[in-house]
Amino acid sequence: MLEPEGKVGIREFVALAVIMTGAKITDDTPVIFITGLDTAAWMSPFFLSLFIGLPTLMMFKVQSKFDTTSFAEYMNQLFGKVLTVIILLFIWVVFSYTIVLDSAKYTDIISTMYFPETAPLWIYVVLMGVCAYVGKKGIENIGSISWVLFPIINAAFLIALVLGIMQGTSEFLFPIFGSGEIEIIKESFLRGSVQFDLLLLFVVIPFVSSLKSFKKGTLIAVSILIVEITFAFIAFIVIFDFETAKLISYPYHELLRFIHFGSLENIETIFFPFWLVVPFIRISVYLFISAYIFGQIFNIKHFEYLIPIFAYIIIFIGLIQIILHLRCTTSAIN
Repeated sequence: MLEPEGKVGIREFVALAVIMTGAKITDDTPVIFITGLDTAAWMSPFFLSLFIGLPTLMMFKVQSKFDTTSFAEYMNQLFGKVLTVIILLFIWVVFSYTIVLDSAKYTDIISTMYFPETAPLWIYVVLMGVCAYVGKKGIENIGSISWVLFPIINAAFLIALVLGIMQGTSEFLFPIFGSGEIEIIKESFLRGSVQFDLLLLFVVIPFVSSLKSFKKGTLIAVSILIVEITFAFIAFIVIFDFETAKLISYPYHELLRFIHFGSLENIETIFFPFWLVVPFIRISVYLFISAYIFGQIFNIKHFEYLIPIFAYIIIFIGLIQIILHLRCTTSAIN
């Protein structure tokens, strides 16, 4: 199997992991948790970390035996050639389908929340075009960009959440345990799959400078994500109340419209550019990994040249999904 060339250090990996997984806070994922956990949704990150911790530690143990081996190579040693191809094809399909869903979702957010007069087609083409260009540059360059922008992105995100919490109603957090302690554990477990990005990051191990950096970076990233997700859920609940939050498609972007800072109006336009970097980085990494896995399956050395082709196919499939979504929305309104 082919060895990757560019690698990232622990700082770049942490930035990538936090941005990629933390991006879920800004889409409709919080609604899924709030719908099941009511006022106790903010507790779910702690239980999620426990549920994900065991399989993560097991994968750490397995990976430690193949420290210098590429992802596909140690898969071959574990499962054999035929089963490895099947597993890699499954992972590739999951990645590709996730790109379709996420890119269509981000196009919908940009179109409905910020540029309602612009055709979704052009937003989608620009989004995927930029992501294909960045993804083709390689994981090392994406990691460097992520690390440079990481402090700014997180500062803007946390400022928005703090303003939301300060301007919200703390009584909306009660009853503190929502539907009960058992329900919190059960719902957190059932919704643990939405954090699969952390486990799928094992695919990029060959692109990290060392296994030690990967382990340490994963622990740091998880710690940061627990804090961010907890603060985000608290902010959404105290601003909207859990009943209203269930009805909002994208709570983070609605929060930006709700908060204010002094006499500043349209404060969401200030935070929008910082958020826009997040989907670009997330989809760029996904395109890169998708092409990498495909290249590993078919022994394609310069797999990065596949990224523009994948982006074109994803645009075609994603547009079908957007059109179907718009038709459903129009039908519902009529």
